[in-house]
Amino acid sequence: MSFPLPLSAFTRTQLYRRLQQAYASGSLKLVKRIHALLALAQGQSVSAVAEMLSLSEPTVRAYRKQSLFTGLASLVYQAPPGRPSKLTQTQRQQLAEWIKASPQEAG
Repeated sequence: MSFPLPLSAFTRTQLYRRLQQAYASGSLKLVKRIHALLALAQGQSVSAVAEMLSLSEPTVRAYRKQSLFTGLASLVYQAPPGRPSKLTQTQRQQLAEWIKASPQEAG
């Protein structure tokens, strides 16, 4: 059984604005999440949305549940916890250049 996700006009407008920002920043995860919410709001089933966006059905259900409970706050992703990198941004860029270079070029 499927039911449409109720969205107010304000929420829908905010979702489209956030979708544009997500496309501009290249955040595929956020783009998929917003498209899933908009598709659910149009009355598409969870299985159809999951197939369309190459997501699992439990993921789409979790998106819907979080949206119902927290609204637009569900679109904010936190940085994953973990140990901070020991390398600086400059060091990471240098390492990437060495990896791309041949052994002779890298020294």
